[in-house]
Amino acid sequence: MSQSTARESALHQIKTGDIFHAAGDRASLICLATSITEATIHARTVTHGLEFKFDRRTGVGRELKYSMSGTIDSVAPVPPAIHDALLSLDFKRDNWDGPLSEEQKRALLFVSYFYPENPID
Repeated sequence: MSQSTARESALHQIKTGDIFHAAGDRASLICLATSITEATIHARTVTHGLEFKFDRRTGVGRELKYSMSGTIDSVAPVPPAIHDALLSLDFKRDNWDGPLSEEQKRALLFVSYFYPENPID
């Protein structure tokens, strides 16, 4: 039995409902884990609702509708208020009711520096 890497260990800590970051080939991907299997992390981007399937060992993922790919690069937990604001973005995407709230704007600004400062080792 082989020892898992620190990366694999971090990826296996992701649970349904967690928010994490992936570097996409064309975008920064703020993802909400929607379900987890032994091999796959199913996730949806909170801003556009794109459905990704990430390999739980490597963190490499694919989105089939637009042929996008990405790699999970940070699983650092955000503070609860930021987490809630990002969840509200996911809800807002399906129930658009006007401009972003101040909390949502702050959350997007926060993750723009937080995730790069907290990569998977």
